[in-house]
Amino acid sequence: MNEIINRFLELFYKISQIPRESSKEKKFADFLEIFAKENNLEYYRDKSNNVLIKKHGDIENALRDLEIPYFYIPYINAISTHNRSLDFCKRILGKLSVKWTKRFLINKKIDLVHNNSLPTLAGMQAAKELGIPYICHIREDISGGLRLELLNKEEHFKIVNSA
Repeated sequence: MNEIINRFLELFYKISQIPRESSKEKKFADFLEIFAKENNLEYYRDKSNNVLIKKHGDIENALRDLEIPYFYIPYINAISTHNRSLDFCKRILGKLSVKWTKRFLINKKIDLVHNNSLPTLAGMQAAKELGIPYICHIREDISGGLRLELLNKEEHFKIVNSA
């Protein structure tokens, strides 16, 4: 445990030494890129110096170790923005996501769907419509802790409860 705390404090100190004023993020982006390379982490850096570092989780590592094929599907979350126009667009994109996901599940002959987050409805909805078993990994307290609102709470929980 002390190793983790020491590593955290070491990184915190290094980060605190890097100036990060608005529109002058290059040095911090350089630090993140070097960190990713030194730790053999996948990363992506764009022209605006946004850096996305991907770290594989325990489940992903276990699947890879067991040589079980898996696919990651990006999603449109089902969280309300409280803007009617944006929420309308999210609902349409959500329905399209279900359609595209169903096509993917059929083409890849997927026999189980693991949904890694409660706000992601497309994978569960597609699996349910195709009769494919699905697991919903609920990690968030949407309404209580995070105080977020789902676009269609009743539909969402009906799908989750039938998992």
